[in-house]
Amino acid sequence: MTASSVVAGLLAQAGTQPGPRRIDLLLSRLDEPLIFALVLGILLGLFLLAIEVVTLVYVWIRSRNDRHRERHRPAVRDGLFERLAADDPDWTGWIASLDETERELLRDEVDSFLRKLDGTERRHLRDAGRALGIPSEAMAAVRDGTRHERLLGLKWLTVLDQPVETTFVRAHCQRDPTVRAAAARLLYETDHADAPRVGTELLLSRPDRPMTSFGVDTLYRLHEGDPTALFEYAADHVDEWSTTVTLQVLLVLREFAMLPADAPTAWLLALFDHESPDVRAATARAFVHYGWREDIREQVPRAELIADAAPTVRRAVCEMLGSWSDEAGIWELKSMAVSDPSSRVRVAAMRELTDRQALGPTDPRLPDAEIDTALQWVLADRKIADGRKP
Repeated sequence: MTASSVVAGLLAQAGTQPGPRRIDLLLSRLDEPLIFALVLGILLGLFLLAIEVVTLVYVWIRSRNDRHRERHRPAVRDGLFERLAADDPDWTGWIASLDETERELLRDEVDSFLRKLDGTERRHLRDAGRALGIPSEAMAAVRDGTRHERLLGLKWLTVLDQPVETTFVRAHCQRDPTVRAAAARLLYETDHADAPRVGTELLLSRPDRPMTSFGVDTLYRLHEGDPTALFEYAADHVDEWSTTVTLQVLLVLREFAMLPADAPTAWLLALFDHESPDVRAATARAFVHYGWREDIREQVPRAELIADAAPTVRRAVCEMLGSWSDEAGIWELKSMAVSDPSSRVRVAAMRELTDRQALGPTDPRLPDAEIDTALQWVLADRKIADGRKP
């Protein structure tokens, strides 16, 4: 028998009784679990009804506010465009005449068009943002806000080209790798004199925590013109880095063709002895663009690298020697194309030789048949890459 049938029967029996006695009769016939279930059901129904009412009210208010905002947006945008074309926009006077909704719309428009415009119009937009008081709000968000608020504040400071002191970002941007990367990018975008040094400290301040992809890109941008500061920082801290962080720094270094004469390189050469074959291979690739310096070529332990136990390292060495293309390197590539125990390494060596048209007369110690076999590997590999049958 269901609870509803029980209740219906009790109501029928109590129907002829006076009001108070009817309630007493109902309660006396119901056991406690059933009373509890009835009360719980009523409360749950009321709760769900309240949620529905609150949701409908919220949607209605939000919809009304959105309609109100959209009615004002064309006028705000027209006013913005008019002042972008003016010699003296008078942002302060115009913004003072706007109500709160219109100022919020103006913030949205400034944020949007800062990503699309440049030149004089971009400078005017930055002035508009400053007149709206955005920099001071952004600084407060970075100082006291949540992670999301800090990132939003750093974004505004960056797009408004608002300079900050290095002491400020050091004090308030250390907790999270994404926040540290955003702070380093702010220093870079605002052309801070200490951006390479302080930005590197921020990005690599946690040697056990890998950088974000945005952080790796920022590290590259900080040192694109002159990587000396990165070499100097690495010389002091490379022993603290995890394998992942080391690989990230090496990934950045392989993109640089410039190596200042006074940049310390002992730490980089020492990575050829790293326990990880991935690090040893990445180190060889980092030296690809540095072969123009004879002193660097002389310090690289070629014989040890060619004999490295890891095929991935020997393949990276092929790239390094092929890029250098000195006489000794060409001979070493020919030797690897013939005698390396890994077919992948032999193909890599022959690919470097053919790419640089370095397959002239071979050394008498290298059998022509073996050279031809390696060459056929390369030709077949290229046909497969081109979607043709080998």
